[in-house]
Amino acid sequence: PKKLLLGHDMHILIIILVLAGRSAAAWISTVAPQKQQHLTLDSLSHRAYASTSSNNEDHHLIEPPSTPDGVPTCRSSPILGRRDVLQQSTVSAVAGLVLDFLTPSFALAYTPDSDKLRESLYLISRVQESTVQLERLIRNCQTQEELKPKLKLKLKLVQASYRLLDQINYASQFVDPPEELVAASEAGNIAVESLQDAVVYTNNELGDGPIVNEQREFLNEALQTTRESLFTFLKYMPQDKLEQARKRVEVENVDNRDEFDDNIDKNAGVYNPVTLPWKQ
Repeated sequence: PKKLLLGHDMHILIIILVLAGRSAAAWISTVAPQKQQHLTLDSLSHRAYASTSSNNEDHHLIEPPSTPDGVPTCRSSPILGRRDVLQQSTVSAVAGLVLDFLTPSFALAYTPDSDKLRESLYLISRVQESTVQLERLIRNCQTQEELKPKLKLKLKLVQASYRLLDQINYASQFVDPPEELVAASEAGNIAVESLQDAVVYTNNELGDGPIVNEQREFLNEALQTTRESLFTFLKYMPQDKLEQARKRVEVENVDNRDEFDDNIDKNAGVYNPVTLPWKQ
């Protein structure tokens, strides 16, 4: 019967498309490997700015058309029969499966260090580097309206990406000598609290008008205290692993500058890197 034949043909089509999609996906994965993500604050910020620069942050979502007052509307569509609906649903499902197989993953991949302590020391070192970058931002901005959204975003990235309190808590197990655990933990907690002070001050005390000296001084002091307290904490860590973690930061920074698109703003931090705190 004709209806039965249609269903049989549709099943064959599904099998062919899915198998083709899998084969294509396997080939794509060999020619389009994932790029390694580097956790520099400048590169994180650049990606964050890029993701929010368009009118619709979720580019893959198609929003319904809206009336002038912003209320979504529905386009008129022809009335479909039951068999038409089933056919279109099947085709849509097949298309979705094929797209899933065919679409390569271009998301940047982050591979943590296999040594958990060294990974924590790497992230702590990134926090120290970020404090210098944030001081540069504070120095270069002239108005509170300019500084607040940029500093707020960057501080949020620092906290979310590096999770300083988690690193302090984990690394504290390796304090050497062990009898200095209290001193090391105190320094680590001061660093965490000072970073949070900068977050709270940015959210609550920055508003409109030119930046006054008092505001710059408070923010810079909070960031400097964070950085110096981390130096105190890190002197109780295994120095060989700390050196390896810092070397990773230095190598990634070079790689990051080489990989950045030449078309982005040349004033971005990746083209004008700060001197790493442990190199000063």
